[in-house]
Amino acid sequence: MPTSSAVTAIRAIAGPSSSVFTGQEKSPIPIPSFIACARMEAAGLLRREPHPSDRRMVRLRLTSRGRDLEKAIDEEISQLTERALATLSTAEREALIRTLQQIRRNLESR
Repeated sequence: MPTSSAVTAIRAIAGPSSSVFTGQEKSPIPIPSFIACARMEAAGLLRREPHPSDRRMVRLRLTSRGRDLEKAIDEEISQLTERALATLSTAEREALIRTLQQIRRNLESR
C-alpha cells in the first residue's frame, strides 16, 4: 500500500488527469495508477518485480532514487507544515488536528 509520501510522489511525477484511488486511502491519484507507475519506472523511481506465488500480480518497489525522492518530499512536507503552523500554539495545533480529523470523518461517512 502506498504511503502518503508515495502518493505525493506519484502526484508530483504523474501530473494532473483523471482520478483513481489507492488501496490505503480514499484520496485520488491524479491519473490511472498504471500510467503513473510506468512514468515512475521510466524515471528510474520504481521497479516491477514478479509476485513469488501469483503470476497475475506484480510488486512495485522504490529504487534508491525513488527512496531519495521520497525522503526529499517528506522533508518538504515537514518544512511546509512547520511554516504553515508556525504561529499556532500547541493547543491551537491540537484543536486544528481534531477539527481536520472530524472534517475527514464527515467526508468519509457519505
